[in-house]
Amino acid sequence: MIGNPLIDLRDIHTPLEPSWWPPAPGWWLLVILTATLIACATVALYKRNKLLRPRREAERLIIELYQATLTKGASNGDYVRGTNEILKRLIVNVLGRRDLAPTSAASWLQALDEMSGTIEFTQGAGAVFGISRYSRNPPEVDLSELHKLVISLVSRIKIHKKIRTKIENH
Repeated sequence: MIGNPLIDLRDIHTPLEPSWWPPAPGWWLLVILTATLIACATVALYKRNKLLRPRREAERLIIELYQATLTKGASNGDYVRGTNEILKRLIVNVLGRRDLAPTSAASWLQALDEMSGTIEFTQGAGAVFGISRYSRNPPEVDLSELHKLVISLVSRIKIHKKIRTKIENH
């Protein structure tokens, strides 16, 4: 009698499961694409942050000046003079509006009106930035209204890459 021929066969072994490493080419492509997008976004955010730094610094200085006027007893005139100086530096140096450097009084107020999109500088609370700030008895100022107006103006100022590179080249 012939014995069972299947007795000499070895047991069935399942093949090894595929390893997670190395990943398929599609995963490599996805990783490279994601890393590139993250790097581009990081560079863009860094450049935007650097571009907007002067505007944020101007806002910070104006807020500090306002708080000093309210808490440390600085005069309203100090706030008006300091804020006007900060605005002038921001507009002339950062925006490159060199034509506004020598302006004062009505032409300065008109330029501020154009940038703010209001008439508050020529006919409203911002009129104190005109010739009246040089007078011996400057007009009474509603400091909170003036502060809101100035902060609104600074936040509306758009600093574009073209302007910034033009300034850096000079």
